[in-house]
Amino acid sequence: MATVKQVDGFKYTTSIKKLRRLKKRIRVIPGGSSAGKTFSILPILIDQAIKNKGLEISVVSESIPHLRKGAVKDFLKILKVTNRYDDSKWNRTLLTYYFSNGSYIEF
Repeated sequence: MATVKQVDGFKYTTSIKKLRRLKKRIRVIPGGSSAGKTFSILPILIDQAIKNKGLEISVVSESIPHLRKGAVKDFLKILKVTNRYDDSKWNRTLLTYYFSNGSYIEF
């Protein structure tokens, strides 16, 4: 059973701890659908964007509708649960969230 710790309204699980230990520029995370990969990876990407000025992060998938139903929905939920969401920083047309330090995450 995974160890779960609550931080800023978000569950910090064992899988997130394992993902944070990966240090290569490109990281491949295998697993089936509904395995929780996206929901575990997004908080790490958000944290990196906040801590590193001018970072450009792209989250990609097979199609825009697929991204909207999955990664984008999860991303916005995570930002809101952790009280980091600012509507003025979310570009709905470009599916891009801009952070105060010049970093952004695009879908």
